[in-house]
Amino acid sequence: YLSRATVHAPPFGSPAVPLLRRPEGLFRRKRVQELVHFRVLRHAAGLDVRMLTHVVEFGGGTGETAAVARDLGFRGRHVI
Repeated sequence: YLSRATVHAPPFGSPAVPLLRRPEGLFRRKRVQELVHFRVLRHAAGLDVRMLTHVVEFGGGTGETAAVARDLGFRGRHVI
């Protein structure tokens, strides 16, 4: 579930964006951080992002949260 969303990230942004090099490939650190947040939400609160209808985010930043949520199956309304 989470690992599939790791590889969905299209290459974009500055080449200076920190990457994690693993045997499976290169991963943007910010994307991995967002996946960890969704993992904690799932394990601590029992919430699966696919079950949510709305997400409200303060300060959209890079947009990685919205992209990860979409890649994890969120189809509701995301308000930034």
